[in-house]
Amino acid sequence: MHKKPQTNSIRIIAGEWRGRRLQVLDREGLRPTTDRVRETLFNWLMPDVSGARCLDLLAGTGALGLESLSRGAAYVQFCEMDRAAAGLLTKNVGTLMGSATSSSTSTSTSTSSSASESDRADVVCSDALRYLKQVNATPFDIVFLDPPFEGLEILREALLLIHQRGL
Repeated sequence: MHKKPQTNSIRIIAGEWRGRRLQVLDREGLRPTTDRVRETLFNWLMPDVSGARCLDLLAGTGALGLESLSRGAAYVQFCEMDRAAAGLLTKNVGTLMGSATSSSTSTSTSTSSSASESDRADVVCSDALRYLKQVNATPFDIVFLDPPFEGLEILREALLLIHQRGL
C-alpha cells in the first residue's frame, strides 16, 4: 500500500506548538530553514527568545518566526514579498493563534501594507528593503535574515538599514 505523498510542510520543533505541521508553498526559491538548522539556532537563542520582539525579515515560509512564537516570543513581525507566501503565512499564523482567520485580512502588493495582525504577530507583504526604509517600529530584540540562495546580496544592505534605523 502506497502512502499519498505529503504536501510541503514545516514542523514546529519545540515549545507551545511542538510537532505541529503547517503547509508551505511549493515554489522555486522558497525553502524552509531545515529542522536541524532551526534546532541549532534556537539552542543558541534559547535564553533570548522568551518575551522577545522578533523580525522575520525575509520570512518565506515563516519557519523562524513561527518557531520563535512557539518558544514564547512576545511578538513577531513577518515580512515577505511574495503575495501567495505571505497569504499562506497569514493563514498559518491564524491557525496557530487559534483562529481560522486573522483579525484583519487583506492582500497587498509589494508595498508595505499589513496582511494580518494579532497581538503576537503581524504579516506584511513587502519588499524587505522597502519595509526597512519605511517602518517606524520599536527596536527588535532578534532579527532573522535568511534569504533565498540567489538573494544573498540583500544581506549587506539589510544589515546597514537595520543598524541605521535603530531596528
